[in-house]
Amino acid sequence: MIDIFVSMPGSSAKEVEERATTPMEKLLWEIPGVEYIYSTSSPGKSMAIVRFYVGEDEEKSIIRLQSKLLANFDIIPPGVSQPLVKPRYIDDVPILTLTFWSEDADHYTLRRVAAEMENIVKAQDNVSVTTLIGGYRRQVEVRLDPARIAGFHLDQGQIANSLRAANQASDTGASLRLPGTSPHPHGGFLRDAEDVGRL
Repeated sequence: MIDIFVSMPGSSAKEVEERATTPMEKLLWEIPGVEYIYSTSSPGKSMAIVRFYVGEDEEKSIIRLQSKLLANFDIIPPGVSQPLVKPRYIDDVPILTLTFWSEDADHYTLRRVAAEMENIVKAQDNVSVTTLIGGYRRQVEVRLDPARIAGFHLDQGQIANSLRAANQASDTGASLRLPGTSPHPHGGFLRDAEDVGRL
């Protein structure tokens, strides 16, 4: 099986289905060896699962699918991302699923506990892949004041770009290295809401 993910930010599930999912399905049915296609459309994204007949050569099937999508990149509608292709193998079927729940802890806390447990499980012998799903990731919500940003002659895109640029570390002096010197880290990731607010 092969999973195909497409994003279409800001679109309703119906728009995603009409402009991305249905046209993609028609292309996928043209691939030899396809037994069935499952698809789901939700606001801003689409996923299709292509199931091949048992006995089909895995590598040839993946190459055929990628070639079909690649040959049709030119007809992707505006606003639709290029497809992300992820083959699935028998080893991808989970053999153990752990669910964390609590009547007192919130989603964010449970995710942190599960992440610590995932690190312990990964260290065990013969563990292939672990996947952590659910819960809330740590995030900062930025609410912009339209009047203030207009007063500084800025727009939301410029502020988003500034946040992206500031949220990274770089080495100063890396291009002019002298013997016996080492690069000095400059900048760094934004650590908390206060860092974002100051920026």
